[in-house]
Amino acid sequence: MAAVVDGAELILSVPDDVLALISAHLRPGDLLALSAASRRLRAALSAADKPWLAQCRRLLPSSLSQLLAWRASAGGSSLAVCRFLHSVSPLRGLWAHQNPELGNLVAALPGFLSLVAVRAIPQELSPRLLWAPVFEILADAHGRSTLLFLHGHHPGSLFPGLLAPLNPHANTLLLEAHAPVSSSPTSQFPRLSFGNRRRLLDALVASCRLTLPPDLAAAPLFARSDEDIPVLVARREAMLRLHTESGGGMVGRPELEALLLGAKKMLPLPAVDASGEKVRLRRSLPAMACRVKNGLRQMVTRSASANSRSEYADSKHLPLDEFLRAGQIVGLSLRGARMRLYKLYMITDSRSTS
Repeated sequence: MAAVVDGAELILSVPDDVLALISAHLRPGDLLALSAASRRLRAALSAADKPWLAQCRRLLPSSLSQLLAWRASAGGSSLAVCRFLHSVSPLRGLWAHQNPELGNLVAALPGFLSLVAVRAIPQELSPRLLWAPVFEILADAHGRSTLLFLHGHHPGSLFPGLLAPLNPHANTLLLEAHAPVSSSPTSQFPRLSFGNRRRLLDALVASCRLTLPPDLAAAPLFARSDEDIPVLVARREAMLRLHTESGGGMVGRPELEALLLGAKKMLPLPAVDASGEKVRLRRSLPAMACRVKNGLRQMVTRSASANSRSEYADSKHLPLDEFLRAGQIVGLSLRGARMRLYKLYMITDSRSTS
């Protein structure tokens, strides 16, 4: 009788270098499916580093020395680095808001164990492109992409928050307020009127601002060479510490209500029509951007069509006090969603040709 060949045993007998070469032609999902085939394969692939390092080299086409620095900052785990790169992949690329020819272009690029979104600054013809950071997503110790920082106008100004679960096919980014203790499984923020959404975001920004030390505020966001890696490691550690110490930017309900009440007395907002307005960034094929408001690059825009059927078009608005009663703390969050877009904005040259 022919001996039964154990598939797991056969795979485990392959040398690590050969397995790394094979895995370089697979997707992360293929390795995860393989690890789900048996406990032995799961344990072996979880402990193996070379297959996941090969995946990282596919997802992050940079120098090996920088990739190894990423792995060192992730506790020596290529699996954690791969998990982060795969989770933020829906955000990578160019985004645009309405009129990209006016400078409303944002590029989301790998930083240092992070994803950094930078905005192109409108300028005359120049050999150098001017840009400013918009937001940054950091990987935690396990490679999860949940730590969010919005960048302020001044260098070193940060506004912590959380990255909500991303739709793999997201074409819209939504800056929202979330109450983690809410009993509702879906976000109630879209049900607020545009005016209340704006007031709530402004109040959260005013109460959760953080500042990096001056030496780290001037640090680069991207590794120009291996010499930048030590300062990037220090900057990342400082940002992780600030995020932890601030509780992820969560603000208590009493403090938030006091800020909202004070802002209402000092600066009454103009009336908002009954149809409401949308708070979102749209991805036009490969593109995104944001509006600069009060020094903070907030992702708050209006709708492209009054007939757009989306979660921000609910005519029955939720009262702000009812939203705040859903939890004891509220914080900023960035959410990637898939929405039906009715209008695409093309980049055109406004200069006449003759």
